[in-house]
Amino acid sequence: MTAGQLVCHGCFTPYVLLTDRQPEPPRQEPRTPAPPSPPVPAETGREEPWALRPAGLRIELAGGVVEVRPGGSVTLGRDARHDPRIAFLADETRLGHLSARHATVRVDVDGTAWVRDEGSTNHTYLDGRQLPSGQWTRLRPGHALRLTSSLPVTLRFLGAG
Repeated sequence: MTAGQLVCHGCFTPYVLLTDRQPEPPRQEPRTPAPPSPPVPAETGREEPWALRPAGLRIELAGGVVEVRPGGSVTLGRDARHDPRIAFLADETRLGHLSARHATVRVDVDGTAWVRDEGSTNHTYLDGRQLPSGQWTRLRPGHALRLTSSLPVTLRFLGAG
């Protein structure tokens, strides 16, 4: 306590007089920002490490191969006008049960793969179950995909990088 300072008469605590000088704010150590966390997939609600995300999908069927990179898609069927990568399907007379636009496979930019039946006559099957027309269904390693009941499709998820 200094001479002339005001104090509380009950507890003798000094009152602080307001002046023109503002006190300096407390110094804080600079913070480094936390690294961004990977996005949470909407379907599972769990985080998945980036290292496990595929860099695309290799589709093998009827003696031909199509690769779909992240952000891309391919429509599978006998009509190669939709995508020249599937011209090998148009030449196959044994694929008469395959629709002109049978199914579309897409790979999102995060590597998630999907399939959608395009209203095909003889349907698309995943693990033996008929897929509903026009609805996207997630593809995972180990899934068995068929276009019609007799045309198996081999799916190979490409490694990251």
